[in-house]
Parts: sequence; structure tokens; C-alpha cells
Amino acid sequence: MAEELIEEIYAKAKIIEQIKEYIDLVRTGRDRDARAVYNQAASGIEGILPELFQTDVNLAEGIEDAAIQIRDSFADPCEATAVAEGLLLPLLFEYMSYYTGIDVTEGRYTIQSANSGFLTIRDNETGITMHNSYDPMGEAYGIAGSLFCPETEIYHILGCGLGFIPYQLWNMSEGAAKIVLYEEDGTVLEYAKQYGVLDWIREASLEIKHVPDIEKVAGLLIEAARKTASKAKKEVIYISPWKKGIYRNAQNGEMSILDANIALERSMSSRTEINLWKNREHEQITLEEIKTALQKEEWIVVSAGPSLDEQISFLKESKGIRGIVAVNTVLRRLFKEGIKPDLVAAADQYVQMREHIIGIGDQTEGIPLIAERRLNWQYLEQYRGPVCFVSAGDNRDADTEVWQVSGSVAGLALESAVRMGAKKIWLVGQDLAYPSGKTYAEGMPYKADADERGTMLVPSVDGKMVRTSEAFNWFRLGLESQIARYDGIEVYNMSQHGALIKGAKTAGA
Repeated sequence: MAEELIEEIYAKAKIIEQIKEYIDLVRTGRDRDARAVYNQAASGIEGILPELFQTDVNLAEGIEDAAIQIRDSFADPCEATAVAEGLLLPLLFEYMSYYTGIDVTEGRYTIQSANSGFLTIRDNETGITMHNSYDPMGEAYGIAGSLFCPETEIYHILGCGLGFIPYQLWNMSEGAAKIVLYEEDGTVLEYAKQYGVLDWIREASLEIKHVPDIEKVAGLLIEAARKTASKAKKEVIYISPWKKGIYRNAQNGEMSILDANIALERSMSSRTEINLWKNREHEQITLEEIKTALQKEEWIVVSAGPSLDEQISFLKESKGIRGIVAVNTVLRRLFKEGIKPDLVAAADQYVQMREHIIGIGDQTEGIPLIAERRLNWQYLEQYRGPVCFVSAGDNRDADTEVWQVSGSVAGLALESAVRMGAKKIWLVGQDLAYPSGKTYAEGMPYKADADERGTMLVPSVDGKMVRTSEAFNWFRLGLESQIARYDGIEVYNMSQHGALIKGAKTAGA
């Protein structure tokens, strides 16, 4: 494979991407930009037609006629995009079939042509293909579109591949954004330069962090994520799918936690905007006002795990002696038991959150709520106690402190107890596992099949092993990191058979 040949093929393949971009721009009402992109594609089509007329007259005429139909239908956007999508694109893919014969194995990797003419790589060691084998540049356009925001200054990307996603992000920003690539594999980096599109990015806009050590690369990305969370300027972290298995356990599992948090943030993006907008209208009190009223040295954090059933008496006996901060999911059960918590923590953005408070809103009168400011607004509409908003990840306001908590609401509750002045904290219902096949305590809004969810074994509090899910394990690792930051605070895990949480002493210890 010669680089000149690849560049020649990519120049032809780029016509397909330009037509796809044209369709996208028309459908989103950006007519001026659409015509500019189409003109680029038309110029490319004019360049391939003379040679094609010599080899396949019917295909050449079909492509030419389709291009003319689109041009003549600019005033009828639906018709133009129908021709582009239903007629021209299939013909262009047929044309590119003349240039898709590359299939070379070099050591660990196989480099192959995709149907669109761009290349993809298969990692023969993991069995994973790095890019879509039909249209990798089109795939990258879609991914980049989901990540792109004009306000984003830096994109941090783990996994170079052949550079399609970095290029598309850079191109969408019209060269304004900076791309930071994290990659431990020098061979893949060379492929990206020789057989990919990494060199299409302006050198001044690209920073490559190449360290041939997974742990060190993971450390660099995690540090970038931490700095990003504390900055007012927008930066984005993206972990390429083919890297997830390789980096799953890096940095003692912190990479899995980072990946889970990123996935959660992305799934919540539209909800985030709605909740932030609506929650701005809600009256709020300060954290200091709550602390003045509730400052205690001993607190109980109540979660929804199976062991909550065993600790109801402990909670009743502790009322008035220790503060009780409950995650929102356990309120219905606590009220049923006649237990009124001193404080509630809630963070989820999902619409389903409102189901947790239907019928019990009046019972929250007078109970302060520590709410992540992206909390579902419909839940807040029914909550009757005073609300204090905090940020645990979305720092658009430079003056707002970001709470460093784990990915579950229990992390928010734990941090709330610490900020109330806790010196001792008891974790109740924080099993993070499925002891005896149970998923949650009685009376919880969740019902789940432990056999389906419990895909892995982790050390248990009782010295044995207990089945849990990857999500629960991420939460466990996150809580361990959180607890490790609390100097001078004693944390006790009241679960007898749940997952072992390092840094938390077992009950009675």
C-alpha cells in the first residue's frame, strides 16, 4: 500500500461524505451551507466522470444524471435529498467498489477497505474492528455530530484509530477546536498518518499524548477529566469503543468509572438542558443554612440495598442521636416505617424520578433536599421541603463549586453528610451487590432480576465473594475513591453480606 494510492482513493471516497453532509445540512435548514458542500461534491463528481465514461458508461451516466437532478431540485429540498439518498449515494458506493480491494495483515492488525473506500482496522488480538466496515468516515461524522458543540475548545479522545473522529470534530469546528489524542499504541499512530486522515488536521490544532503504557495513558486522561470538570471553558472527553475493554481495569478501575460517568452524561444531555432551565425557577436555600440547622458529628447514609431491611431498628434508635440523610429512592419505605430523615439527596435526571415522590410529596414538608442542579424538574415540583442546589459535574458557572462524588446518588448523600460536619458515618443499604439473590430492599420502586444483572463476583463484607453488576461495581470503586479523600472521618458499612467497600469499616469493627 502506497500513501499516494490511499490519498487518491480517499479523494474519491470523500464525495460520498460530502453528499451525506449535504443531505444533513438540507434537513436541518442550513441551505447556504448545503449548497456550498454540494458544489464541492459536484466538482469531485466532474473529476471522476471522464475516466468512468471510459470503463462503465451506464454507471457514469447514472451518476451524472442524479447529480443534475439534485442541482435542478434545489428549490424542492425533499426531492433533492430523496435523489441524493436514494439514487446518487448507491451509485457512488457502486463506483467505489472498484477501489475497495485492500486487505492486508501486518502483525496484530488487519487493514481493510470499507465499502465507501476509506479503510478500517481490525485488532486480531481483541477481535475488535476499530471503524465501521461500511462507511467509517460517515460513522465518524455521526459520532462527531453527537459530540460537537461550538463552545467546546478542546476534545480529549482516547484511541486514535485512523483519525476519522478527530478529523471530523476538527472539521466541524472549522479548525477552531484543539484535538488531544491519547494513544499507547505507536503502530496505530503510524497507520493513522500513513493510511488514515490524521494528517488532514492542522498540526497546530493537534496534540498527541503517546505513552506506550496503558496505566500512564489512563492517568493522563483521568487527570484531564478532573481538570475539565473544574473549568468554566467547555472540554469534552471521548473514549473510543475499541479501547474500553483494553482500559477497563486501568487505574484501579477508575477508567471504568470515568467511562460510565461519560455515558451517563451523554444519555442525559437533552434532559440536562430542560432540567437546568426549569430548576432555575425553583426557590432555594444555601448549604450553610442547612448546616446551621442540622450540624451533627454522626450521620447515617441510607440507600436502597437489601440490607436496609435489617437496619430499620438501627435507624429508629438513631433518630435524634445521629443525622439521617436518605437517597430519594428510599423515602417511601422510610415514611412507611415512621422514619423521617433529616436530609434527602437526589440527583437523577430521568423523567422516572417523579414516580419516586408521587403520593408522598406532602410528607417531605420541612425536610431539606440536597439536589444536583440537573435533577428532574418534575420531581422538584412535588417536593415540599427547602432545596439546596449543588453541582456534581456540569460546571457552566465558574463561581459554582463542583462536588467530587461517585456516580451514584449515594455519593452525593455521603458528601452531604461530610459537609454537615460528620466525623462518623454509617452506610445503610449500601450493598452494591445482590446478596442472597436480592436486588433491592422491600418497598423500593425498582424491580430487577439479580441473575441477569449479576455478571461478576467481588469480595464481600463477610470475607466471601458476592455477585454484582458492572454498574454497581463502578459505584463501589467510586465510593472507595471518595472515602479515601475524607481524612479523619470514620465510615462504617452496616451491610453484612454486600460488596466490600475499601475505606469503610465493617459493622462492629
